[in-house]
Amino acid sequence: MSFNVAECYGMIGKGRLEEGYDGDITLVDMTTERIVDDANTWTTVGWSPFHGMKLVGWPTLTVVGGVPVFERNDATGPKGSILVEEGETGLPLLMTPWN
Repeated sequence: MSFNVAECYGMIGKGRLEEGYDGDITLVDMTTERIVDDANTWTTVGWSPFHGMKLVGWPTLTVVGGVPVFERNDATGPKGSILVEEGETGLPLLMTPWN
């Protein structure tokens, strides 16, 4: 979550990589090009509106609360690998009241 988005929506503990914040980050390889295939996406519905499209820039690592939760590399293949079970890491999103 970028600083500006977290600030705009009043997301507490988000938007920075520093002490006291959640430590969530996704690393993206901006040189990787892939054609989206429904078989290689993580979705509950089993399909993507981007199926068949060539996209540039793919996530290689996601960290939630300082814990690696997803990685994509040569060993995991194009779909990648979930490293933790759902709910094992991360905290509920806290937001300031809307004015």
